[in-house]
Amino acid sequence: MKLEEVWADAEKLDGPQRAELAERLLASLDDDEPGEDADVEEAWLAETRRRVAEIDRGEAELVDGPAALAQLRAELADRRR
Repeated sequence: MKLEEVWADAEKLDGPQRAELAERLLASLDDDEPGEDADVEEAWLAETRRRVAEIDRGEAELVDGPAALAQLRAELADRRR
């Protein structure tokens, strides 16, 4: 299976399923012993699921990368004045 095919299938998942998939993929790259940071990993997974649910419910304002960077640069410029 090619990466493009996997990506196309992943995009069809709902938010919580995508979050779980992302967590599993990241965990598969981890060189630590299994369970070593289980509490931290579980906390991040819960936070990811919470944020995805907010997005799915329309409660979060999404900003694309270039717009976010422009906003941050403007705020930093204002602080320097």
